[in-house]
Amino acid sequence: MAWWRRGPRLSCCGAEAAATGGLTLLLLTMAVLNGFPLLFDDSGAYMFQGFSLMPSPDRSAVYSLFLRFAGGKASLWYVAGLQCLISAFTLVEFARAVRPRTTLISLLGIGAGLTFLTSAAWVAGQIEPDFLTPVLVLALYPLAFHARRLGVVRAVLLMLIAIFATAGHPSHLGLAAGLALSLVALRISAHFRPWLPKPNLVLPVLGCGLGLSLLLAANHALNHRYFVSRSGPYFFAARLLADGPAVRTLDEICPQQRLRLCPYRHDIPHNADVFLWHGNTAFDKTGRFYAPIREYQLLVRETLLRHPLGVAAGLAVQGAGQFFMIASGDGFQPVQKTSGSSFAIHAPNQMAAYLAARQQRGQWNFALINIVQVPVALAGMWWLFASLRYRLGRRRKHAVLAAWLLVALIGNAAICGMISGAHNRYQSRLIWIVPFALLLTEPRAVTRLATWPARAERAVAN
Repeated sequence: MAWWRRGPRLSCCGAEAAATGGLTLLLLTMAVLNGFPLLFDDSGAYMFQGFSLMPSPDRSAVYSLFLRFAGGKASLWYVAGLQCLISAFTLVEFARAVRPRTTLISLLGIGAGLTFLTSAAWVAGQIEPDFLTPVLVLALYPLAFHARRLGVVRAVLLMLIAIFATAGHPSHLGLAAGLALSLVALRISAHFRPWLPKPNLVLPVLGCGLGLSLLLAANHALNHRYFVSRSGPYFFAARLLADGPAVRTLDEICPQQRLRLCPYRHDIPHNADVFLWHGNTAFDKTGRFYAPIREYQLLVRETLLRHPLGVAAGLAVQGAGQFFMIASGDGFQPVQKTSGSSFAIHAPNQMAAYLAARQQRGQWNFALINIVQVPVALAGMWWLFASLRYRLGRRRKHAVLAAWLLVALIGNAAICGMISGAHNRYQSRLIWIVPFALLLTEPRAVTRLATWPARAERAVAN
């Protein structure tokens, strides 16, 4: 028996606990090497909202409150550790449900590969709700297809994680809803195609609904109003303005509608990021996220009605581009300008460690890191398409996992590309679950990878 197949299996509670602890430490590796939890430009805004309880119109209330109650004000290491623990537990329960014969040694080996060859540890150790995107996809799958194998306690814990992940960011709500609808479609199709599995609809749909309730409750707690996202119309309008259709709409309606953007309609940049985040743009001059939201809602509605083909073409281009943007390191530059004030006001005890981190000193070279990570991600995508094609042709009932991953990748790319435009960050946060599923569910592939040095030595000798 190969060494990676030896040892206790995850069906043993001790091995399950050891795997969770071991994966938690592995996922913390990059934050430890950095010397401080990894940050993004948005991290400071989440900290400010969570620690001060002052609402921010463009940041998730759920994740901000998570920072507060996870002890982030005392130390962001508590937050990073808890994020890695949540991610590790989800990985272990996914593996335990999908392939119960998985051993502790093999799962830790896969975890080590994910840590150093993919974006997994960069995502899990970053103070951003992005870590919840892969968690959501991996938590919903066993709830839908292996609920009995999970048991009551594990199913409840995964349900709580799925609820938190759904509510952690408005884009996650859209992704969860899309996955739930795909399960409904599969269940309906199973009545006409007996070979199709019949997923459990109650748990995923309930998780989606409770996630929406949590999102509404958190927004009400900070803003005293129930809503899903206050910034959604601004982001979508920026996307439509950058693509062009909304500018044409302004030309058509401005003689009748006195919108604040009308005087600036000929100075709109062809880049949504420039429009939203660079200074002295029309967005700044009209009030940013505090401008009347009804004007942006009107602009979006009129653009969809007047120029549907132009909107569809622009969104298709953005979504297709987003699908293949998988490089790590997007936004991992020094963030003193965006996070420094949050540390100075709310966490001065962490300021020294924050400034001493490798990230703040610009010591990470992602051009070198992506020499490894991008080919691994592309190889995983190639396997995903090849596996789906093979299983649909010969072992159709085993194609569900590959199809689930593909739907999640397409949904994530479509939602993020549509709202914010294509960025490496959005797809790289999710792409690593593909090689994870490959190594977990394709034992022959693992065997060939593990025995490659010995086979290469024999080939040379012969």
